[in-house]
Order: sequence, then structure tokens, then C-alpha cells
Amino acid sequence: MLNVHALSRQRGLSLIEIMISIVVGMFLLIAAASLGINAFNGARDSVRAVGFHGNLQDVVTIMGRELRRAGFNAAGEDDTGNDAKYFRQIWFSQTTAANSGIYRCVVFRYDRNVPTSIASAVPVAGAGTVATNEVTGLRFDATAQQAYLLTGATAINTTNCTGTGWEPLNLTSNVAITSLTFTPKPIQALDAGGNPTGAIMVESVTIDITGTDASGNTRTLSETVQLRNLPACPVSATRAGTKITKCD
Repeated sequence: MLNVHALSRQRGLSLIEIMISIVVGMFLLIAAASLGINAFNGARDSVRAVGFHGNLQDVVTIMGRELRRAGFNAAGEDDTGNDAKYFRQIWFSQTTAANSGIYRCVVFRYDRNVPTSIASAVPVAGAGTVATNEVTGLRFDATAQQAYLLTGATAINTTNCTGTGWEPLNLTSNVAITSLTFTPKPIQALDAGGNPTGAIMVESVTIDITGTDASGNTRTLSETVQLRNLPACPVSATRAGTKITKCD
């Protein structure tokens, strides 16, 4: 016989229990979504940081590549008495402070007329003679927050960072450069008494650069570039110890 009293005691979930379950489930969903959003944001920030560092490193790489070539003459020795055949020259200007030895502009030369084969002993036509496209330079524009490369000098006697022919090396939408300096290290011959004498040549240049991305992240890079061809400052150049205080 059916037990009516037993059936009446078999009840489901109450309304309150259902509501509590829904609330707990919502909290769990919110927590899971929050973890997913945080993970996504972290991955996005990591990608941006890698891109930011890469953009800044690309600028340093280009500047270092150009500086390493300073003073190269595909024809061999320079004719120091003929400016049109004198590649081993370098000029620094726009100093950060008087006698600091730190500059925001550097101009130099290198011969682009190289043989297609390293085994070739025959100089390429034009080798050994300075052309306007063989005068290059690097400079910083604090207002534009950009680094510039000189690619179209108007004359071979260009020695400073004024004039036209400069191309930007960075887009401020990717990285805004807030500081860029060039610090040359001098080297000279020594006289019989061990004192420096003769032309002040540049052994290396240290590039220090700071950039900021659109999110406000800041990064600083530093690279010392060896100048194997030892380009020389003008005869009016001066130095104080390891600082080149004048080279323009």
C-alpha cells in the first residue's frame, strides 16, 4: 500500500537554496573570468614590452652599424692634405654641458665603394674619393623625441647637425626617445716623454639612449662601439684626460 506520509517528506531544493547556489556560481564565474582577463593583460603587456625593447634596440643597432664604419677608405690610405680624399675625420657637437665630453650629434665619413668580392684587389670606381652620400651622422632632437640619421648631405664639408638630409630612426608612436648622447673616447700617439701628442683620434663611442612607449614604460640602453679606423678630430680639438672636450 502507498505510504502517503513517506511521499510528503521527499522534498526538492527550497527557493533560498537555489538562490544561494546561483550566487555562489556567479562568484565562481566572476573569479574565473578575472583570472582569464589578468592572464590576457599580462600576456599583452609582455608582448608590448618585447616590442618596445625591440624598437629601441633597432635604433641602437643602426647607429652602431654606421659608427663602426667611420673612417673606412676602400682605396687604402687617406690623403690628409685633400679633404675630398680624407675619410678618417669625425666631428662632435651639441655638447650636453661645457667640457662634459658628451654630445648629441656626431658626423663622420666612410667609403661606400667596396668590392663585391673580398678577394678582389681592384678598387671600385669612386673608391677613395668622398661623395656627399658618404658623409653621414647621428643626432638627437629632444623636441621631436627622435633620433636622426644623415643620409643626404648637401656637401662633403658637412661637419655639424644643421641642414637637411636627415631621416628619423624611430616612430614616436612605437617609442619616443627622451635622451640620446654620444661619448667619444680619445686615443693619441705618445712622445718620447710618454705625453699625448698629435691628432686626437676616437677609439670608441658610447651610445646612451632612453625611450618611452605609449604606456609610459621607460627603458635605457647603452652600447660602446669600437671605431677600428680611428677617425681623427679636427686639429683644434681638445681633451681633458679621457674626455674629448672639443671636436668640431
